[in-house]
Amino acid sequence: MEAQIPSINKKKNLTARGKILAGLALALVALIIIMLIIIPLLLNLGLTTIFSDGFEAGFSKWDSVEGDPYTTTYTAHHGTHAMQTTTDQLERVHKTFTGRPSVNVRAYIEFANMPRADGNVISILELDSGIGNQPNVIAGVKNDSGVLKWGFTHIVGGAPKFASWPHPDIASWYCIELRVALTADGYYRELLLDGRQILNDTYTSANCHNLDEVFVGGWDKTPGDSITTWTDCVVVAETVIGPEHSSWSNGFESGEMSAWDGIQGSPIVVSDMAYQSNRSLWCSTTEDQYVTKLYNSTMSADAMVYVRFDSFPPTDGGILSILDLHGSSDAPPSVAVGVKNDSGTIKWGFTYQDGRGKSFADTPNPVLRTWYSLELNVTVLDSHHYYAEIFVDGSSVLNETASYSLGDLHPLNGLLVGGFNKQSSAVGDWIDCVVVANYHVGSKKRG
Repeated sequence: MEAQIPSINKKKNLTARGKILAGLALALVALIIIMLIIIPLLLNLGLTTIFSDGFEAGFSKWDSVEGDPYTTTYTAHHGTHAMQTTTDQLERVHKTFTGRPSVNVRAYIEFANMPRADGNVISILELDSGIGNQPNVIAGVKNDSGVLKWGFTHIVGGAPKFASWPHPDIASWYCIELRVALTADGYYRELLLDGRQILNDTYTSANCHNLDEVFVGGWDKTPGDSITTWTDCVVVAETVIGPEHSSWSNGFESGEMSAWDGIQGSPIVVSDMAYQSNRSLWCSTTEDQYVTKLYNSTMSADAMVYVRFDSFPPTDGGILSILDLHGSSDAPPSVAVGVKNDSGTIKWGFTYQDGRGKSFADTPNPVLRTWYSLELNVTVLDSHHYYAEIFVDGSSVLNETASYSLGDLHPLNGLLVGGFNKQSSAVGDWIDCVVVANYHVGSKKRG
C-alpha cells in the first residue's frame, strides 16, 4: 500500500493542475469578453465633438440662418461646398447644443476682401451662453490703421482685443479656432491659428453660465463695407481641435501644367523619364525654369519632390535651387533648397534663406541620374523666427532656426518647384511626384 502512495499523489496533482488551467482559461475568456465591451465605451469617452458641418447638405444641420448667406461650389476647403457671405449685412448660421463649461469652435475661413477703413471689423465666430448671460465672445478681423489683425471683435462686458501678429490675407484658407472656458471667477478666452495660440486672456464676471450656442459667418461689418468670406469644415468640441491634414499633389501625368498657378521660363513635361507612372517636369538651360502653386495658409508646411539630376553646377560655388516655400504674396519667410558645387563636391543644402545665409550638409552627396526624395519643412515660430529642415530619402540632413528682422513673418502658402538660381550655368533636372502639405510627407516606394 505504501508503494502506491506516490502514484495516488501524482494523480491528485494532475487533477488539481487541470482545474487550475481550466480556471485560467475561463478567466481569460471572461477578460476578453469584458474588454470587448469596455474598449468601445472607453473610446466613446474620448470623443469630444459636439457638432460638425462642411455645408455639403446646405444649412440642414443648423438651427437657424440669419441674413442671406448661401452655400457655393465656387471654392471649398474640403468636399465641394462652402458657405459664402457677400454683403455689408449680418450673415451667419446658428446652432444650439447642451451647455458645457468649456467649448471650442474651429472653422476654415477664406477672405476675398478685408475691412477697408481704419477701425472696420468683420466677426466670423461666436460662442455664448444665451441672451443676457456671459460668456459671450466673438472673434474676427479688424483694420487697425491699415494693418489687419485677428482678435476678439466684441465681448459682452469686456473690451475688444487684437493680436499684433500674424496678419490675415486674402485668397487663402485659414484654420481659425475660438476657445472659451469657465473659470472659478469668470472665463478664459483664446484664439488659435493652425492650432497655435495667437491671443488669450481671462475675464472676471459673476454672471457666467455654461456655453450652449455657436454662430459662424460674417457680421459686425460697417455699412458700405461689403466683405466676401467663405467658411468650411466647422467643428464644435470640448477640447482644442486644431487643423485638418491637408495636401496637394501633382505628378504631371496630364502632360501639361494647368494644375499649377504659374510658370516661369520654359519647363516642359516629358514622357521619357519619370519616378512614378510616365511623365515628369524637365528643367534645363541657363534660365530659371519652375512652376508655382498657392496652397492653404499654414504656420508649418512641407514640400516634397522626387528629383533626378542630368547635370550639376559645373563651377565651384555654383548652385541649383529645386524647392522654395514662402509666405503669401512672396512675403517672408522664403526658403529654397537644392545643391551646391563645393570645390567639386556636390552638397545638399539651403540655397536661399530670408535673414540667413546659405548653408550645406557635408553628407550625403547626390550623384547624377539617380532619383532622390527631397523634402523641405518650414515652420514659422513667431513674428521674427522660423525653423527649416531638409530631408533626403526620408532622413534629415540639415536643419536650422533663422531670425528675420526686416518685418513680420507671414504664414506659408507659396511653392516653387523646378530649377532656378542657376547663376548662368546650364543645369538640368527632372521633377516628379510633387506634394505640399501641412504635415511631414516622407518618401515613398517606387511603383
